[in-house]
Amino acid sequence: KLRGDADAPSRGPPGAQLIAVAAMETVPYILMQDRLSTGGSFILCDCNAVGFPIRYASAGFCELFGYTAAECKGRKCGELVAEPSIRARDVGLKELASHTGLSPEAAGKALGAITAYAAKECKAM
Repeated sequence: KLRGDADAPSRGPPGAQLIAVAAMETVPYILMQDRLSTGGSFILCDCNAVGFPIRYASAGFCELFGYTAAECKGRKCGELVAEPSIRARDVGLKELASHTGLSPEAAGKALGAITAYAAKECKAM
């Protein structure tokens, strides 16, 4: 039973629900949910192709990151929105720090951690 779901039947092995709830309270999960809720921002990638190229970019994604759908198609997500692309722009890391309330150094560390997490998840596929 998940939190707030007292009458629902149990799903999965004992303790799995607590693990699921704990996972949903992690920083990467919260950041992912925040990003997905921003104007319908999402991309669909081909996990069977090398580098997971983008096959579709929603209008929300294009608006959020300042790309056209044509600029996104066939490119790796990391080329557009991950650590190297943010650091390549002169103001990228400063903007990240300003929007998160972190120092540029702390924002850089957080950006590195999120990029490493995303890379790990991609490798798991």
